[in-house]
Amino acid sequence: MKTASIIFWVIVVAFIGWFARDRFLERRVESQKARKRIERKQQTDSRVSEMVTRYNAIANWRDSLKTKGQTIFSVDVESSLTSSNRPVLFYGHIDDVFKKDSKYFVHISNPEDVNLDIHWVLECGPDLLATIRSNSNHFIDHYAVVASITDVKKPTLEAESVSSDSDSRDIDLASPDNTFIARGRCLDLMFVSAWE
Repeated sequence: MKTASIIFWVIVVAFIGWFARDRFLERRVESQKARKRIERKQQTDSRVSEMVTRYNAIANWRDSLKTKGQTIFSVDVESSLTSSNRPVLFYGHIDDVFKKDSKYFVHISNPEDVNLDIHWVLECGPDLLATIRSNSNHFIDHYAVVASITDVKKPTLEAESVSSDSDSRDIDLASPDNTFIARGRCLDLMFVSAWE
């Protein structure tokens, strides 16, 4: 009887030891991953800061738009983006690259900004196009972008087909609230992360 009790307690202690060792190793790996994430973020922040300095870009252009409860108009966004005649920094992901009149354009959106939906349509050169293509293997590529903005407009109408029955279709017309299209030239962009 004593032998069975001793074996039982040895198994229990071994299991507890194994479990504690496993938790210790998991926490050490998590800590290492967190440390690497912090290092990558610091490196990225440093590279973005260098890009802002290089182009004398405005990083805090959104601050002038923070008016609680007030409607944001195109003129407000355009003023925030163009009044100083300096480029601006923003973050976003590439929705499309297209060619028009022998020029390349990139369409960038910023899904994390829920209060202000800006679709950036920017002319870009072949060097930036190569940068985009070299990082286009992720679900959503996240970029830091420096751009010189020339104008901002709000889309006037949005059409949506609504089927009320099988024989007819109604079309609802709506104006998006805080959606804007900013046009200009992409001066530089840098891949900062992939959201997968």
